[in-house]
Amino acid sequence: MLSQPPLLTPEEWKLSTVLTSEAAEAQRQVAEHLHAESVRIKDEADELTRRAHSDVDWGFKQRLAEIQHWRDELNLKFAEISNEVDAQLIYRKRLESALASFGSILDIDAKVLDLR
Repeated sequence: MLSQPPLLTPEEWKLSTVLTSEAAEAQRQVAEHLHAESVRIKDEADELTRRAHSDVDWGFKQRLAEIQHWRDELNLKFAEISNEVDAQLIYRKRLESALASFGSILDIDAKVLDLR
């Protein structure tokens, strides 16, 4: 019986192995480069996100401080106005009582003039 001749000669086999190995190495290097580039882009995106988050937090803290300041100012003005209203009400009561007593004095004066 006759055997089939080999499909590849030893030199062809060696050349095929070398070419396959070189192609695999080239693909591995491309994959490593792609992985490294992906990690770099991810790190940049993380840093950008961290900075944006930090900026937004700072802005919120500033705005919160401003709101707290204006709320304190409004509470102070409200207290001042409330005290002023109370003082005006007391002054009004005093004026009304003074007018009432003045009215009774006028009545007495009118009676005295009538009697004269």
